[in-house]
Parts: sequence; structure tokens; C-alpha cells
Amino acid sequence: MVDNQNPYTHFGKPLLGSLLAFVAIGGFLLTIGGEKFRAEYWSFVLMNVLYLTFIFFLIWLVYDTKTHHFKLPKIRAVIENNSIIICEPEEWIGYGARLNIYQKDGDYERPLALGIVSNIQANRLIQIQVVEKFYDDNEDIMAQLTKLKLSDIIVKPAQDWRAS
Repeated sequence: MVDNQNPYTHFGKPLLGSLLAFVAIGGFLLTIGGEKFRAEYWSFVLMNVLYLTFIFFLIWLVYDTKTHHFKLPKIRAVIENNSIIICEPEEWIGYGARLNIYQKDGDYERPLALGIVSNIQANRLIQIQVVEKFYDDNEDIMAQLTKLKLSDIIVKPAQDWRAS
């Protein structure tokens, strides 16, 4: 689901849409079929409307679960003196989440540091506290991050390998 949608709304819209479509088709068939057709086949048409609604809902459900909803957050700012990165909100980022910070370098994503979500602001922007750098270069990691374009900084979920 996207954007914290109500599950009844998320699943109800396609179910209701397919039900209404097939009810309209079934009603049309019963209307143009005449009185004899309606008397003999109303239950057959009703069962097929229900079957088709269920089948089309299942097709939509399979398609919806295969649709990729994961999105990387857009970086808004890098605050050097506090070692904080501010990014746009995304559904998968929660308070205390461990995040890897990468530098986009052509087709390669160079790992730079490990960060932890330290605050989710009232305006939903996310503050990531940089806690550990991956390489022991002489340059400070925050100075390195502030030199980069914001579009070259990538934030992804991290796995704490020391805990496993």
C-alpha cells in the first residue's frame, strides 16, 4: 500500500469497480434477452457476474503485489556541524531505522556511512544522524557529504551485521 492508505479503500475500490462493471454487463444481458431469457437464466448470469468479479479482483491483487512501491528518499539538506542529513519522508523509514548512505558515482554506489533515524519532524521530514563512516579516509565524512550534490547522495536500508 502507498501513502498509508486505508486497506478497505485500497482493496475495496477495485473490488467494487469490477463488481459494478459485471453487474452492468449482466443487467444489460438480462434486459436485452427478453422475459423468457430473464426467467430462465437470471441465476446463471448472477453466478457468472460474481465469478468474474472475484477472478478480476484476484488478477488485480496479483498485479498490485508485484508492483514495486519501494522508493528511495530525496535528500533535502546536509547539516555538517551536527552530522545530520535531512530527507523527504518515505513509508519504509521509521524512527531508529539503520540506513546506509551512499555516493552515486556513475553506475557505482560507493558506501560512505551508516546513519540512524534520530528524529521525524512535525513536517514529516526525516533527520538521519551519521554515526559511523565506512572508510578511514583523512577527510571528515560530513565535509565529504557537503561537497556532494544532494542528488548524488543515496539513502538505503541497512543491516547491522555486528548484531547477527
